[in-house]
Amino acid sequence: MNIAGMNITFRHYPFHYFLDCMDNLGINSIELWGGEPHFYVYRNILGNIRSLRREIKSRNMKIICYTPEQCIYPYNIASPDAHWRKKAWNILWKIFMPRWS
Repeated sequence: MNIAGMNITFRHYPFHYFLDCMDNLGINSIELWGGEPHFYVYRNILGNIRSLRREIKSRNMKIICYTPEQCIYPYNIASPDAHWRKKAWNILWKIFMPRWS
């Protein structure tokens, strides 16, 4: 059986601490949660993402899933509020269609 660790439960810690814990547990597959402070799409500049990628690769880990935040933050694609629904779609578009953003 394969197990993946997700960084959402480590949101109050630095990302490298999450990786260290996964490494100590022998977990080499990770799921990235797209929220603060680790992978929020509007804050993480390319250099920061490259640095985090190097940390992941140096531990021989692989990313098996990226989950953009849709529950804790005020935007959600199912929101009845048109403003927040549009904001959610814009964020998802930026994540999954970066070439066209």
